[in-house]
Amino acid sequence: KAGVSASRNAVGIGKGGAPGRGRSALRTAADSVIGDDAQGRSGSRMKGRKPRSKDEPGIPASTALSSPLEYWAAAAGFTLPAMGSLWHILARRAPPTWDDGWYLETSLRLWDALLAGPPGAFVRGYAHALQIKAPLIALLPFPFYALFGRGMRQALLANLACMAIASLFAFRIGRLLHSPRAGALAVWCLNLTPLVYGVSRVFYVECSLVALISAFMYYLFTGGARYRLGILIGLGMLAKVSFPVYAAAPAAVLAFRRRSWKDWLVCAALAAALAAPWYAFNYSLVFRFARSAGFGATARTYGSGSGPAAFFGYFTTLVRDCWSGHFAALALAALLIGLSRRRARPEISARPLRESAAFLCWAFLPLLVLAYSVNREYRYAAPALAGASIGLGLLLAHALDGLGRWGAGAAFVLLLP
Repeated sequence: KAGVSASRNAVGIGKGGAPGRGRSALRTAADSVIGDDAQGRSGSRMKGRKPRSKDEPGIPASTALSSPLEYWAAAAGFTLPAMGSLWHILARRAPPTWDDGWYLETSLRLWDALLAGPPGAFVRGYAHALQIKAPLIALLPFPFYALFGRGMRQALLANLACMAIASLFAFRIGRLLHSPRAGALAVWCLNLTPLVYGVSRVFYVECSLVALISAFMYYLFTGGARYRLGILIGLGMLAKVSFPVYAAAPAAVLAFRRRSWKDWLVCAALAAALAAPWYAFNYSLVFRFARSAGFGATARTYGSGSGPAAFFGYFTTLVRDCWSGHFAALALAALLIGLSRRRARPEISARPLRESAAFLCWAFLPLLVLAYSVNREYRYAAPALAGASIGLGLLLAHALDGLGRWGAGAAFVLLLP
């Protein structure tokens, strides 16, 4: 009898044929076996990867439950401003001047050399292109020349492609650190930033820098990605010699997020392989000019003076006109609301310290460097203000958490002015 009773309990049948505790035991055992097997398969796939640390971001649970509305909102956040920029590009009649004219002339010469052949002529032209400025800007329009022919408007389409890439990574940063709604808000904030929206109509390097630094920051936040980071560093150095001003401090904050010194050596080697073919011929000229343009004779010719008045005037103009006083007021209000909600509800956790520090390094430290230089050209601040705008999207999403669709609608209404 004891044996029969034990057998009935083992298969989960109690007295009267009803399921007993044994069924729960069998389910627990089966779940344990299945879980161990799945964990083993997952472990075999993840073999050799470093475990995620506690302070690393993961995809939030809200991502899996989000509606397509956030994705359509993000697409509209890029498309609508891009249509305005496209209208300006197509309606433009005046030829480019100063730096953008030089970039366009160099781009057209390299395209003609590529088509005319032999390949050596293009390689020689690229190796000595611009010389005192990094050459990536001259290569970016090539796909549009191939599709639509050579010309000024075709070259400016490269800016819209760069803004599309920047918007994609702005959305991914917001989704990674908070939710798809934060990603959509980040896209809107980025594309409505007056300085970023303005330089998208001119053939300058800043749009490509915004795209590269946005992608660089996303892969810093995710951890790992040593090959992608190496490629982005190499392209960043080919876009502008001052790329480390925007990237170095955030990289130092998040340097060892699923990365080691060996990973950074791989990054450095890959970046050098991309950038060295041009810098090998031009490093002396480009670094000498960068020093002169930032602090030397060239800066004194085109700069805005020195002293506290020039320093604070630069920041005032940046906040009021380049980023907009409206965005600054929204950021302050969202920050205060977020802090008050966190104090009232301690279960609402703030972002990890390292991520917040990385955002501050991205958005604020480059502005200090630019403010202390003599040549305070406002367009140089575009990559940093892009970080401030993406951060504003996250602040708005955090402040409006719990309001559902009303919170999303309120956020977009607040952004429209």
